[in-house]
Amino acid sequence: IWYLSSMVLSLVGASVFSQHLVKSLFLNSYFPGQLDSFWRTWVLWLLAGMLCTIFIGIVSALVGLYSADSVIPVSWMHQFSSTGPIMVLKILF
Repeated sequence: IWYLSSMVLSLVGASVFSQHLVKSLFLNSYFPGQLDSFWRTWVLWLLAGMLCTIFIGIVSALVGLYSADSVIPVSWMHQFSSTGPIMVLKILF
């Protein structure tokens, strides 16, 4: 329960934070009023989602590796980290 709640909280916090960050840095400096509101919102949520995914991946990997009562065992994570990219490449190609 703690793991899931921390994931949800980090998702909400990272989405809000990255949305404000992208809005203040990226859109106001590079597109000062050139985009209408629909495309501005779409680009904003796309970039915020990408930042969010990276952030949650890092946080969940750290929590999974360093917590003793983890949902995913550490040995399974090590096995997947060594064979996971190979499986993804086999699926893609």
